[in-house]
Amino acid sequence: MQIKNWNIPLLCLLVLLLSLSSCTQEDKRKIIGMWERYDDRAAGTVVMVEKVNGYFEGKIIRASGELAENGFVENDVKWRNILPKTDTYFTGEDLTKGIDKDGNIKLTSYDDVYFEVIAEDILRVTYYADSSDDFGKNQKWKRIREIGEAYVADSLP
Repeated sequence: MQIKNWNIPLLCLLVLLLSLSSCTQEDKRKIIGMWERYDDRAAGTVVMVEKVNGYFEGKIIRASGELAENGFVENDVKWRNILPKTDTYFTGEDLTKGIDKDGNIKLTSYDDVYFEVIAEDILRVTYYADSSDDFGKNQKWKRIREIGEAYVADSLP
């Protein structure tokens, strides 16, 4: 069977579109994995991001520093409703907790944030409406390792 000359560009376009769509699906998964916070008062906190019911969601595996002091614990859903906007840019919500002087949790809310995957292994989380330097408004996270389905929390270093 001989391919006519006018079919070759059409075939090339089809192959290109298929390869771009598969890359896009792969790129949207760049946020999946284990992330450790660094360079602020919550350094050492670890969050695991997975796909849950059509969204990405991040659960706390280990709370450290000021997050632990403010009542964050293992299995808290730190990030929720995360959706891709581009290959490396996402929107979602970040958990905030407020405590009283006795250390009791008095406020729990989710605030809108941007997620940006930078250079495969760095994640920046930024609040929508606040560009201040308040604690937690600009968070930096680094990927600590790729994970499989059989992750065990006790295996953390």
